[in-house]
Amino acid sequence: MAVMADRLHEHPGWGGVGVFVVVFTAIWSIWISFVVYADLANEATRIGVLMGAAGVIGLMAAALGELDQRANAFAIGFVICRVVAARAALRTGRLLTSWPGVQLGGLTVPWIVSLWVEEPAKYWIWAAALALELAFGAAQAAGDPEAEDRVFARVTERLRRKAGRRRQLAPLVPVGARPEHLGDRLGVFVIIVLGEGVAQVVRGASDAEWGRGLGVASVAAFGILGGLWWLAFRHGFASDGDPPYPLRTLLLMHLVMTGAVVALAAALGELLLDVDAEPSAFYRWLAAGGLAAWFVVSAVLAAGGGDRRTAARALGSVAIVAIAAAVGGGIDAVWFVVLLLASVAWTALPLRAPRGPRAAPAA
Repeated sequence: MAVMADRLHEHPGWGGVGVFVVVFTAIWSIWISFVVYADLANEATRIGVLMGAAGVIGLMAAALGELDQRANAFAIGFVICRVVAARAALRTGRLLTSWPGVQLGGLTVPWIVSLWVEEPAKYWIWAAALALELAFGAAQAAGDPEAEDRVFARVTERLRRKAGRRRQLAPLVPVGARPEHLGDRLGVFVIIVLGEGVAQVVRGASDAEWGRGLGVASVAAFGILGGLWWLAFRHGFASDGDPPYPLRTLLLMHLVMTGAVVALAAALGELLLDVDAEPSAFYRWLAAGGLAAWFVVSAVLAAGGGDRRTAARALGSVAIVAIAAAVGGGIDAVWFVVLLLASVAWTALPLRAPRGPRAAPAA
């Protein structure tokens, strides 16, 4: 995540944001593929598969440092990870009907074709492949128990055609995602990107000239990330019972929320470098856009969980963020960051920690 944030610093423009969205979605989709594999395999998860994938993902992250020169290495790593995840998930003998795209291997052909295409057309091919993959994954997924049989029959037939005469497709058992496992793993990824956000704030504060303004802005930036952590804790993806939305919907919201945090953190780190100057339009709208996207997803999650009050307050935070972005061009960066903190406080402060059971009165 830090490498992707650094790329945003090196390419401060909307073209750079577009490439960031593409590479982040690619990394996220690989991570989701292995999360699904671990959910299906459970105790039979092969540690060697996960460690090998971690090594390839590390090489992909290293390629991001000079992506224009190392784009083919990134694409090859992506293809390897998707193929490995698909085969490992199929070996479990289970088919996740709520998100079967993982076991189908995704759209790898466009990524292979892109090896012979120059930038920036290469990135457009990646973007189209990922968009189609997400669209097909959502369309193929079973959103309710009644649709599982249809999805299972359609996907198994497709897998049988792909196997052809090379090998006999082993019988698969249709299963659903286990919310107690999958929700925890989705929540862990949110915490990881929030932690990377703290690292970006520390980087910005360490490179800036220290003073009272930087102190105020740094406290506000840490407060923003702390408030988002609190919201993730109260209205995140981990669920004790049935999730409020189908898996396909939760995954798309998870992609938006985590990407928004990385974009927000990159902007905060840059804003701290000169808190006594007016924030640039690019970083102002990057921070506001990331924070607004987080609150929109939070509102949807809270509404799905039956907490309409928090959902309404989250939409109010979106309005505060929009106002901050609109007036931020005429104020110092320190006060813009404080306004962003106010938007987080509007939703996060009224939330209380769940109370434990009351002690029984003494006889």
